[in-house]
Amino acid sequence: MRQPDDGSPKQVTRPDELTPMPRGWRLAGIVALLALAGIGLGLWQASSMRRLREAPAATVAVAWFENEDGDRSLEPLCEELPRQLQSRLAEVRGLHVLPWTETRLLRGSEGDAQKAAAGLGASVLAAGSVRRRGGVVRIGIRLVSLRRGIPVWSQSYEAAPDRVADVAGQAAREMAATLLGAIRPQWPGRR
Repeated sequence: MRQPDDGSPKQVTRPDELTPMPRGWRLAGIVALLALAGIGLGLWQASSMRRLREAPAATVAVAWFENEDGDRSLEPLCEELPRQLQSRLAEVRGLHVLPWTETRLLRGSEGDAQKAAAGLGASVLAAGSVRRRGGVVRIGIRLVSLRRGIPVWSQSYEAAPDRVADVAGQAAREMAATLLGAIRPQWPGRR
């Protein structure tokens, strides 16, 4: 039922009378909440960027090198060369290199080694081969992206058997420069 209009003045309520807090205080509260949200977002972003800066550019697994000639006298080099390469790469800031104790068993076909390295958490596999040519040893080394399955770097070296350590050092510098891109590799003790 409708009540008859008796002609008395109606009371009109204003919107700021409906809330317990005046409009100015509400606005100040909203601004304060937005400021707190901005500060929280800034702190979260700073910690995320710090973790990103500290994260390695790549996780490298170094596999046992293949003896292409089947020459038994090259077997020690097939183990020593990747061990030295792993050791040199592990010195580079910005790279995470899986320990030799985990990767020394990466042998066999490169496809199998890639699957095993990916299972260990590697993003890049360093694989190589060794063969004798006269009085020198020919060493082929390649870096394979495990995500894309393609080589990202490869190089061949020739050295006397007693100079293999020099090859490992040179290859490690070139690999680090490739993996770190434009960033200059940081070796301990060097600036």
